[in-house]
Amino acid sequence: MRLTSIDAARGVAACLVVAFHANGTVKSYFHEFPFGSWFRFGYAGVDFFFVLSGFVIYTIHANDIGKRDRLARVTFRRFSRIFPTYWIVLGILVLVYVAVPSLGEAHHRDWHAIGKSFVLWPMTDLNILAVAWTLSHELLFYALFGVAILNRRIGISLFLLWQFCLIAWNLSGGSVNFLLNLRNIGFLIGILSAALPYKRPLPLVPIGIFFFLATGTFDSLSLVGNENFLLLCYSLSSGLIVYGLRAPEFLTAKIPRIFLFIGEASYSIYLVHLAMVALLAKVFTRIPHLPGSIVFLALICFGVKHWYCFSSSSREAHASSFKSPYKNHGSYCSSCESSKRLRSSLKTLSKAQA
Repeated sequence: MRLTSIDAARGVAACLVVAFHANGTVKSYFHEFPFGSWFRFGYAGVDFFFVLSGFVIYTIHANDIGKRDRLARVTFRRFSRIFPTYWIVLGILVLVYVAVPSLGEAHHRDWHAIGKSFVLWPMTDLNILAVAWTLSHELLFYALFGVAILNRRIGISLFLLWQFCLIAWNLSGGSVNFLLNLRNIGFLIGILSAALPYKRPLPLVPIGIFFFLATGTFDSLSLVGNENFLLLCYSLSSGLIVYGLRAPEFLTAKIPRIFLFIGEASYSIYLVHLAMVALLAKVFTRIPHLPGSIVFLALICFGVKHWYCFSSSSREAHASSFKSPYKNHGSYCSSCESSKRLRSSLKTLSKAQA
C-alpha cells in the first residue's frame, strides 16, 4: 500500500520549486512576474525535501544503525535511487551543450566541471545541472548516516557534532558554505520527526502548513530580511507537517490523483524542470503578445506531463539494467517498493514507541 500523504507532500514540494523557477524564467524572458512576488518562496520546497529525506532515511534504516554488515545494502539502495536517473539527465545535458554551445555557458563544456558534476562533487555555481547542488547535501547526509551504520556511537556523535557546529557557525554570522550550510539542519528535524514518540494533541499538519505559508508570505513581501531565520522557519514548519503526517488517517488518506502523479515523478521533475522551463520559454517568446501568466501556467502544466513520461521511461530503463546484487531486494527503483518499506518501518517504530 502506498503512503499517499508522503507522496502528495513530495509532489507539492516539487511544484513549489517548479513554480519558483518558472516565475523567474518568465521574468527573464517576458520582463514581468506573472503573479507578482507570490512564488518567490517556492525555493522552500528544497527545505521541505531535506526534512522529508531525514524522516524517510531514519524511518527505513533506523534498525540498520550499528549493524555494519548492512552498510553495503543500504549504500546500494541510496545509490540506485539517486545516480541512474541523475546520470541520464546530466548526460543528455552535456551532449546538448557540446553539440550546441550557444545554449550553455563556457563551464558547461569544461571536462573538469563535467567530471565533478557526474560524481556530485560540491560546487558553488559550476554544476552542469544547476539544481544538483541539493544532491551533494543529500550525499553528505548519507555518508554520515553510513558512519552510524558502521558504528552507532561514533556515527551519532559525529552527526550531532556536525549539527551543533553548523548551528553555532550560522549564529556567529559565518559565511555560507557547503559543510555548515544551515539548510542541513533539515535532516536533523526530519530524523526527529520520525524518532520522537507520536502523539496527537494538536492538528499538526494544518498548523505546520499555516506557519509554512505565513513564512512564505513574509518572505514574498520582503518583510523579513534574515535569510537564516526564514530558512529555520521553513524547516521547522516542514518538520511539523511531516511529523503530523504520521497519523494513520494521513498515511493512507485518499489524495487527489494529480498530487500522487506529481509525487511519484518528483525526483525527475526536480532534475529536468529548469532546463525544460527555459527551453519552453524560448519557444513561447516567438508568440507575440502572450501574457506572462499564461506562459507561467503553461510551463508548469505542459511540462509536468513530459517530466512524468521521462520519469516513467527512465525508471523502466535502469530498473531492467541496474539490478540489486542482494537477494530478495530487487532494484529499489520503484516508488511503490519504497512506500512498502516506509509503511512497514513506520509500523515497527510505532510499536517500539508504544
